[in-house]
Amino acid sequence: MEAHLATAHVPGAQAPWAVLSSQPVSVQTFALYGRRFGGIEPHFKAYKSAAFDVLDSGLREADTVSRLPQ
Repeated sequence: MEAHLATAHVPGAQAPWAVLSSQPVSVQTFALYGRRFGGIEPHFKAYKSAAFDVLDSGLREADTVSRLPQ
């Protein structure tokens, strides 16, 4: 499968962006990525940090994680 990788320093972003796509990448790709990612980024942040730092907790069993208070 063919893949296209592009990186950019996007104004307003805290870190450089990297996009991997099956389609050729252009400036419009970063605009589309920004619109799509802007809607899901808060969910990732909530999952990673606001949720008791579950990823760094060392908990690996579903029944243990499911007993955490909500």
